[in-house]
Amino acid sequence: MLEKEVNKSELARRLNVDVKEIRRMLNPHHGTKLPTMEQALEALGKHIELHII
Repeated sequence: MLEKEVNKSELARRLNVDVKEIRRMLNPHHGTKLPTMEQALEALGKHIELHII
């Protein structure tokens, strides 16, 4: 978010969710599901890549 200069309100707007949901996603103690994280990262021009070795 810092790299893209996007604040919580702007990310919420991009994802069409309430700012409260963004706060939950950013809380390390909240169990945000992977598809939700993927959507948020996509809105920031990023993606998740997982490698198991």
